[in-house]
Amino acid sequence: MRNCTLVTAGLFSLALAMPLALGLQSEAAPSTQPSGGSNVADSAAGWLAFGQALTMDESKTVTVEAVLADPAAFAGKAVRLSGAISKVCKPKGCWMQFTAPATEKGKGIPVFVKFTCPIDGRLIPLDAVGKQAIVEGTLDVVEISEVEARHYLEDEGASAQEIAKIVGPQKQVRVQGPGALVKQ
Repeated sequence: MRNCTLVTAGLFSLALAMPLALGLQSEAAPSTQPSGGSNVADSAAGWLAFGQALTMDESKTVTVEAVLADPAAFAGKAVRLSGAISKVCKPKGCWMQFTAPATEKGKGIPVFVKFTCPIDGRLIPLDAVGKQAIVEGTLDVVEISEVEARHYLEDEGASAQEIAKIVGPQKQVRVQGPGALVKQ
């Protein structure tokens, strides 16, 4: 897999902090997780940990919607992001996306979260789609190449017609970070 660096974890953390800050707290997630491992279960809290431990304060959590309302305000900053997972890399689970709900202006924009590709097996399970997650990392607004954008669509299992629609560089809101929590 190309470009399998750790990007995804930070987005999850950011989405969690905003509801807490706004008093919209639903089910609280643990602020930390066991370090150094992936697929570490915290069954008492009902979260599954992937990658490194989350270290930011829960009160700093923001939602995907808050980030997508003004990505430039978060660019280059460490974030703890919370949201629902909309897509996961089918071959290895090395990336996932959060998508804000569609608005009258158009369909939802994704926040891309990228992890280091696992050597064997997969990282984020396919059944994580639709589940709440928290990630931490640095948020960036970048331009990715047509080749890279097409690669991610291939990972999703998109049709050749969908892939062919990608022309030129594409804007991407992404998080680079080392860990994630997924609600079970």
